[in-house]
Amino acid sequence: MSDTENTTSSRQTVFQGLLIFTILVVGIIIIIYVIRNNSTVPYPISPFNFNDTVLISPVVLAQYGTGNHVNTNQYLTANFQGNSSCIQNSFMPANSCTLTFTGTPDSDSSKWILNQFFANGDPASDANQSLASGFGNRFYLQNKTQNQNNAAGRVRFTPFYACSQSGIQPWETFPTIGSVQTNSRQTSFYYQDLLVYFLPTNYPDIYYILFPGCTSGGSGVESDQAYTNTNDNNGIFSLRPYASPSDFGYYPYDANGNLYPNGPLLGILPAKQNSPADIFTNPEIYLFRVTKTF
Repeated sequence: MSDTENTTSSRQTVFQGLLIFTILVVGIIIIIYVIRNNSTVPYPISPFNFNDTVLISPVVLAQYGTGNHVNTNQYLTANFQGNSSCIQNSFMPANSCTLTFTGTPDSDSSKWILNQFFANGDPASDANQSLASGFGNRFYLQNKTQNQNNAAGRVRFTPFYACSQSGIQPWETFPTIGSVQTNSRQTSFYYQDLLVYFLPTNYPDIYYILFPGCTSGGSGVESDQAYTNTNDNNGIFSLRPYASPSDFGYYPYDANGNLYPNGPLLGILPAKQNSPADIFTNPEIYLFRVTKTF
């Protein structure tokens, strides 16, 4: 074989090698692109929009009260002062009550309007910033019985305990309604508007309910209202019977020995059980049915 043929053959071999290398690189880039574009979006857009009205109930109905009968009317409802269903404790403002899953679907007290701003319309509270920050479309909950400008009709909670190593203190963070106090934890544990996100599942109308348990300022800014609209969804709704913090321990029964109504427990992610007592404080019911209504 001549030198010319050897040179030509070598060039062909080098060209073929480069071509194969290029094809491999392009293939790897395409595979990475496909994988990244098919990965699960952490907070996909839920089908809800501002000003929608929704009903919220646990997917698994739970017993409360006495006897073995399970009440099917377990919709998240607003209990206001003066109502016999109002549950209060010394950590709450006198004009507020805890939320419970005891409502009926036809009652306005069980209907929740999804709002974009604090009740005072503060533009810095814009929930649409949640979407811009990548945390899904989140909403402030306003009870339908109240005017949107009435702070007493908004759901409130205590955010800062989500940041501690032990997680949220459940007895301090049961969400409330009816409170118009927004001047820090010094006078009330419940002063922050609750911002919720409905994480879709593979099943229609069934969601996890997430929220920003911490604020960017941490426990050092316990004043008025903090803006949680750009904070991560590090909190999750679950369900448990109410327990008063005055018991200095978890005791889900009233003075007559009846099991208290269930309410939304605000927990920290990732949720986990640490002791046998958690069979009550962390019952592992995290799925909720959320449907639009009028």
